[in-house]
Amino acid sequence: MRVIPPVVLLCLVSSLFIIGGETLAQEQETPKAVDQTPSTPSMTSVEEAYSTGDFITARNALMVLVKTGEAQAQFRLAHMLLEGKGGPADFPRAIALLQTASNTKHIPATALLAQLYLRGDAVKPDAATAAKLLSTAARAGDVASQLILGKLYQTGNGLPEDPASAVRLFQKAAEGGSAEALFELSKHYARGWGVQKDSGKALEALGAAAKAGWSEAQLFLAFNYLQGTGVAKDPEQGIAWLTRAADGGLPMAQRVLGTAYLQGDGVTQNTTEALRWLTHAAKAGEAGAQNNLAHIYATGDQRDYEKAVKWYTKASDQGLLRATTTLASLYSAGLGVAQNVEYAAALYLEAAEQGETQAQLRLAAMIVAGQAKLPVKPSRAVIWIARVAQTGDTNALQWLAQRSAAQDDITAQARLGALYAIQLAESAPPARQAQGVVLLTDAAERGNAFAQYSLAQLYGTGAGVEQDYVQAHKWANLAAARGSHKAAKSRALFAKLMTGEQIAQAQKLARDYVAKN
Repeated sequence: MRVIPPVVLLCLVSSLFIIGGETLAQEQETPKAVDQTPSTPSMTSVEEAYSTGDFITARNALMVLVKTGEAQAQFRLAHMLLEGKGGPADFPRAIALLQTASNTKHIPATALLAQLYLRGDAVKPDAATAAKLLSTAARAGDVASQLILGKLYQTGNGLPEDPASAVRLFQKAAEGGSAEALFELSKHYARGWGVQKDSGKALEALGAAAKAGWSEAQLFLAFNYLQGTGVAKDPEQGIAWLTRAADGGLPMAQRVLGTAYLQGDGVTQNTTEALRWLTHAAKAGEAGAQNNLAHIYATGDQRDYEKAVKWYTKASDQGLLRATTTLASLYSAGLGVAQNVEYAAALYLEAAEQGETQAQLRLAAMIVAGQAKLPVKPSRAVIWIARVAQTGDTNALQWLAQRSAAQDDITAQARLGALYAIQLAESAPPARQAQGVVLLTDAAERGNAFAQYSLAQLYGTGAGVEQDYVQAHKWANLAAARGSHKAAKSRALFAKLMTGEQIAQAQKLARDYVAKN
């Protein structure tokens, strides 16, 4: 059984008091008839004690009232046991009380029990049981349950995915006053998901949700106005809705608004406002805001490299690769932090291996300069260095040549050959281009797919070699067999330019190569 984190429990219980109707202090329901002797408490006395913070008295009174079978008392006592108010928390007893109250069709208890099962709070998570309880509460008109059940149908969590049922539940919840349900409806109408696609209804529902104060709806409505999607482009309206969403505490809206002030996009450029909004979003954990805030401190008038390192680190820890790359550059230069070239290389490698181009190029430059070692699997780093060499960097070209010769590195050989024969051919003497063809041919014969594809391109175009579609098809065919999608497309193109006899000849050459290798 999982212990409920205090903050999660507080939020859960607070939200579910709303499900029950009104707060303890506000409820005016009449309890069931009980023996009104001086020793028998009433729900009114419980409410009075709770409202004054006398939780011990409220809890003790509820302990007596639940024995009478009073469902509302069971529900309220379960709350106190979940919160640990007036005494120790007692999750098993709370669940038992909620189950008992739910069995008597007490809807607030049913709704609370469903959410506990859904979240796995105080009870083992059970989406199927949660869905059944939510269905009961939703049919009884509980708006929160209608909304949550609709989301379960959206995702197929505990229920078969059913967008149409989700739409019906969102419509009911929206009629009951749920702004979030309106927002969900807008997404369904926009995508034609479980309902006929209708951009007009999507915008209408989005606008209604935004006017009702749902921050996400305000953000998306702002995007519509800023981009002119579904409405006439209106930057002023867009910024107004964006500001409402930011004021409502939505981190993404705060980040977008802060960035708008930073760039002067739709508003007058204002670094102070940019800092204010980006700081709000960054403190809330929004990675993009953390990165943008760091950028201000690293490059702006209010330069503070230590703060830049702090916020780049937080964004990097969340997996934002561009933040990791910039953080690496600060460590490399020793800006805002003690210089640590080795750690900078490690950060570059982390981002590079996940596809961050700038990190790949910077790490490649460090390797060529001898400031970083090749990673455990060097082939990708060799490719990154080849990209640096493609810019005309002679040091990178020399590194590839040495790697190819000294280490007999087939990846380096293939990439160097392509540089000489194709990518840098126009600026290289004919002898260098011919050397590239030799390097590619050798690497292709040794089974390198990149070299095979590059050689196919040379034979197909006749660049540096005599044009020969048979050889082009052969090498493209072999590269395609090794997984090169580009080679497969080239093979199909070459085939269109060849006779049937030529294709058969090329295929035989490819088969002969495979048999020998």
